[in-house]
Amino acid sequence: MTRAGNQARTAWRSAAAFAALILAADTTWAQPKFDIQPTLDCLEQQGHDGDRRQCIGVAAGVCMEANMSTPAMSYCLEQELNWWDAALNDTYKQARVAAKQADTENAAPNNVQDSSLRDMQRAWIAYRDARCEWEASLWGGGTGAGPAFVGCLMTMTGEQEILIGINGLGQ
Repeated sequence: MTRAGNQARTAWRSAAAFAALILAADTTWAQPKFDIQPTLDCLEQQGHDGDRRQCIGVAAGVCMEANMSTPAMSYCLEQELNWWDAALNDTYKQARVAAKQADTENAAPNNVQDSSLRDMQRAWIAYRDARCEWEASLWGGGTGAGPAFVGCLMTMTGEQEILIGINGLGQ
């Protein structure tokens, strides 16, 4: 793991610990209801030819409409982030299989498609973590830093899943 990745994970753990403290201190906070269906409906409506990026954050937005507290916002964003992360992992695994097959069929030296995909994904993870840590830093340590960090992770993860999937590698 890269140093930037470790720093981003440390920042995320600190934000999560802070959120846990807030939740423990705020007995009036109730966990909002999260349902991924609005995002799924949007993706179905967009199909493969539409702008699927419009669908990133739809379910989190519906979830946050009911409760705009900082802990609730973080919860809603994290739930959709978890869904996009699982989708990206599945799409990436399928893309690796397709890239390996293409390398075999094309007798590509050094498995060029597979190694390029792997290297791109590793570089993207480092970039995503650094960018989201920067976005959170713009809040100057305020309570909005947690939701900003998670929202950035959600958006970038969704965009990466769509990018890999649109290129036909993961579908």
